[in-house]
Parts: sequence; C-alpha cells; structure tokens
Amino acid sequence: MKTHRKLLLSFLGSSLLLGGLGFASFRINSGIKQNTNYVIQNSLSEVKAAKDMTQSLQSIQASSEEVLLEIDREVLNNNDSHNREKIIRNQRIIQEQLSRFEKALLLTKKTTAFYMQFPEKSKKQTESLTKQKEEIEEFEWLERIEKNFFSYQNMLENYLIISQIDREKAYEFLEEKLEPHVREHLMPLVMQYQNDALEEMEEKAEEINKSILNDDLLMISFSLISMLISLGLGLSVSRSIEKSTVSKSYIDNILASMTDSLIVISFDGTIQKVNHSSLKLLKYEEAQLVNQNIKLILSDDSLKIDPSVPQGFLGNYETTYLTKEGQKIPVAFSSSFILDESGNPKGIVCLARDITEKYLAEKALQESEERYALAARAANDGLWDWNLITNEVYFSLRWKSMLGYEDEEIENSLDEWFKLVHPDYVEQLREQIDDHLKSHISQFEISYPMLAKDGTSRWMLCNGIKVRNSEGKVYRIAGSQTDITQSRLMEEKLRYEALHDQLTGLPNRSFFLEELDKLFKLVSEGKDFLFAVLFIDLDGFKQINDTLGHLVGDRLLINFAHKIQPCLSSGDTFARLGGDEFAIVVKDLKHINNATSIAERIQNILKKPFQLQGQDVFVTASIGIAQSTSNYTSIEELLRDADAAMYEAKTSGKARYTIFESNIPNS
Repeated sequence: MKTHRKLLLSFLGSSLLLGGLGFASFRINSGIKQNTNYVIQNSLSEVKAAKDMTQSLQSIQASSEEVLLEIDREVLNNNDSHNREKIIRNQRIIQEQLSRFEKALLLTKKTTAFYMQFPEKSKKQTESLTKQKEEIEEFEWLERIEKNFFSYQNMLENYLIISQIDREKAYEFLEEKLEPHVREHLMPLVMQYQNDALEEMEEKAEEINKSILNDDLLMISFSLISMLISLGLGLSVSRSIEKSTVSKSYIDNILASMTDSLIVISFDGTIQKVNHSSLKLLKYEEAQLVNQNIKLILSDDSLKIDPSVPQGFLGNYETTYLTKEGQKIPVAFSSSFILDESGNPKGIVCLARDITEKYLAEKALQESEERYALAARAANDGLWDWNLITNEVYFSLRWKSMLGYEDEEIENSLDEWFKLVHPDYVEQLREQIDDHLKSHISQFEISYPMLAKDGTSRWMLCNGIKVRNSEGKVYRIAGSQTDITQSRLMEEKLRYEALHDQLTGLPNRSFFLEELDKLFKLVSEGKDFLFAVLFIDLDGFKQINDTLGHLVGDRLLINFAHKIQPCLSSGDTFARLGGDEFAIVVKDLKHINNATSIAERIQNILKKPFQLQGQDVFVTASIGIAQSTSNYTSIEELLRDADAAMYEAKTSGKARYTIFESNIPNS
C-alpha cells in the first residue's frame, strides 16, 4: 500500500509539474511567434515606406531643379523642342514621385491604424496602455508628415506654374520656400520616422532574443527536473516490479500521461519501452519501435552510452528526431541511467521535448535580421550607427561604396570617418555632433566634402538622430549620409551663371553691386578704407553693331574684356554691366592717381585696333571716375556720380576720362 501511494503521488506531482512547464513553454513560444510576426509585418513595411518617401523627395528636388535648367537652355537655344520635351518629362517624374510618396504614406497609415485596433493583451494594464499610447503617437507623427507633404505638394504646383511664367521668381521660390520646406520640415520628419521604425525593429528583436533565452533556461530546468523525475520514477518502477506491488498497467498509465517523449533503451541501444507521446511525435506504431535500435530515430551519433559516467547523467543538448516519413523534428534531448536498488545502471531513459516552435521563431528572427541587412544594403543613402557605450560605429555597405570602398577597407571607428572628411570641416562636424548630444534638438544636419578612394572629393549631406534608453540616457546616435555632389555642383554652376556675364565671363551687374555693397559697408563703419569706381562706355559701339553685325560686336566685347583684365590688380573687380557698359572697382585706394593710371592704360590699349574677321576695328572709351567719401549714403549715389562723370567725358570729346566733381550735373 505504501508503494502504491508513493507511485500515485509521484504520478500526480510529475504530471502537474510537467504540465505546468509545458504550458509555460507554450506561452513563451507563442510570444516569440507573435513578436516575430510583428517585426516582419510591421517594422519592415515602415522602413521600406520611409525609404520610398526619402527617395521620392530626392527625385522630386532633382527634377524640380532640372525643370528650371531645361527652361534656361530652352531660352538660350531659342525655344528648342528637345528641351521642351525634357521639361515635360521632368514634370511627369515629379507627379509620379508625388504619387509614390503619397502611396507609401497611405500604406504606413493603414498599417499603423490596423495595429491600433488590436492592442497587445497584458496582465499589467499599464503595459497595455503604454503600447496603445505608442501606436497613437506614431499615427500622429504620420499625420504631421502628411500635413507637411500636402503643403509641399501645393508649393511644388505653384513652383511649376511660376517656372513657366517668370524664371527669376521661380529660382527665388525654389531657394526661399520649396527647398527650405523640404530640408527643415518634411525631410526631418521622414528621417525621424525612419529611425523610429529601425529602433522599434531592434527593440522587438531584443525582446525576441530575451524570450528565446528564457525559453532556453526553462528547457534546461525542465530537463534537469525531468531527469530527477525519471530517475525517481525509474527506481520506483524497478522496485515495484521486483516487489510486485504495482501492476504493469499502472506504470503504463503513468508513462502514457507524460506530454513529452520518453524512451527506455538498453546499453546496446535497443528500444525497450516508448510512451504514447513518443509514438505520436514519431508517427510509429509501438511494435515498429520496440526492439529496434535508437539510431532509427536519432539523426546523428550524439548519444554516447558509457555506464561509468558519474551520477548516471549522459547529456542535455539539442538534436533532431527522424519520423517514420523521414521528417526531421528538432528536440531538446536528455538521457540518464535507470539504477537498481544497489545504484548500478540497468538501462537508459531518454526524454525529448519538441522545440519546433522555438526553432521556427529563431529562424524567423534570423530571416528578419537578414531582411533588415538587405534593406540597409539596398537603401540609396548610406546608413551609420554609433554605439556610445562601445564607441563602435557601424557603416553600411552603401555608406562605404559611395566613396568607392569595399566593406573590409573601412574600420568601424569614429576616427576612420573623420579621417575621410575634409580637414576644414572635421571640427565643424565634431561640434555638430557634440551640440546635438548635449541639446534637446531632435536631429542635426551638416554637409561637407569627403575624400573618395579614387582621390576625388564628394560632397555629403549627413543627418543624425540621438537615441535614448528607457532611463532617458543617450546611448546611440544614428543617421544617414546622402551624396549631394551633383546638386552641389549644380548650385555652384547656377550661382556662377547668376553672377557672371555669359558672353565675356566677367562678373555681371549683380556681382558688381554685391561687391560694391561690401566695400561701402566698410567705409560707412568708419574703417580707414577708400575705393574708386570707373564707369566705362565704348564710343561708337552701336555703329559697329549696325555696320559689321552683332557677331563682330560680340567678339569686340570679348576681346576688350581680355585686353583690359591685365591692367588691373588682383583685388580689383572688373564687370560688364550690360551692352557696351563696363565698370571697375579699384580697392584700397591710396590716391586718386591709382584710378586715373588705370584709365590711361585703358585709353592706350584702345589706340591699337582689334583684329576681327580679317579687318581692323577701332573703338574708344569714355570713362567716369568717382571715389568713395564719407559724403555718400548709398552705392546708388556713388554709381550715379561715376555715370555723370562718364557722360561729361563723352560730351567733352570722347576717348577721355573725367573725375567727378561737385560742379558736374547728374540726372
């Protein structure tokens, strides 16, 4: 009766314990599967959508600038239909990319709205509320992106309309409204959303890893407890058989009630006993397994039978079982000796638990990490991630390839990054990062040139966002890097063309007025600094144009500019104001003779004819000179007096210069 009670208590206790452990394992595996699906379905779609938004904005900006360039070329080439086709094509690209951005935004909003309908169930109400709050904040963030995008869309439509009417106003609208809106409002929101999506993906991956670790710990505990139970159960069964106090059918009921596979084998590997869970798992009939070797169901030779092993414990590891159909099932496997009353081994009991769910979860996590790596590799921008705790910096393959480097050619260190940045910009980059880490600014942005592998210089636009842990401490800073070399060169080209005369290559009126304004501010601030303006008008130029043609007239202006340039100092500015009017600013004027000597050299140069189309062409110039004094209150007054002096020289006989005096009338 005592033996019967002992077996009954052992049966009930082991059943409850094994059932509880199995249920806990099931809950953990369910959590792993749920979080894995969340990573795959939600996070990756958000990252892809954010990347599509970024690429769309870049394509729109490039096409917007190209529209104006093609319009300029169209005007220059007398309404060339080829340029008109390019304008229409770029406008079509803009509309397509706007639609692409809107589709990506709509898809992301739908995804977020779907997950808001099904908040996570949690035993702690606070965790559930926190999850709902995060989803709501994410939806509000997308609303902000949508609002700014619609504003940008309206601006873009206005810009395209203006570009067909007034190119100068279109340039002004592009620089003052359209580009600042993208740079300061829309792009930071998209970049922030993209980084939030990446951060959420990493947090979920970390949760899955923790769940897997907990599951491993549970598996180890389960195996150890199972070993002890099997030892006790084996001993009880052995004693009960020997003493005939417990019937064979009663022991079979205990084995059949176990939820995990139990197989008893002899020392030569022959299967002596299997429970119902083993038959269900392996899809065999009992008669098909009993008296067969254990190698029939083990996929490897991991089980080493050694009766001399202390404590009778042979191993605890993961392996695979082979089913009757040849299917491989991953299991957590443990084995130990069955001892007799004297403590001598009589056989071996093998316990196995199906870990297919855990295996699939680990595989799904690995696939999601691989997808993230592929997404980072396919991104148009280079990604970087600086771990402030380990001081390591991760650079994506795209980040390195933008500079012509292979993956192994650049180390993961901050010094490696700064070494490639132009020395004049390194300190500025360090300050931007330090200021961002110390301040409450959401992100930083800076552009700088970097040295590529082939020795060329590439301009990069760098964005960065700091990341805080649960305690609010910054532990990472991550961002992207975009190659803006072409747009930078285009900006420089447009600025050069906007400030220089296309015919002669000299600075134009806008450039001349800017330079004059800088000098005038120095004088108005009381600096000991004087300068003079020479206003030049070619005598009889209209007659040359009318008699010899505009082509000859243009060549005359070009040759005149080339001949006068050597007469000036390196600091002086020589500009074409329009038509046959030129102007010179003589800086750091010591005496008025510095200006008159230049005028005399110009007159001497013009005594010799210009060789144009095989004939000698003579031209003279009337020059007016005005010097800066404290009496002037604006550059317009100074230019007015220089023009009045030039007019006085022209009415006095041409081919001469005149210094402005108060008795000279001006208009």
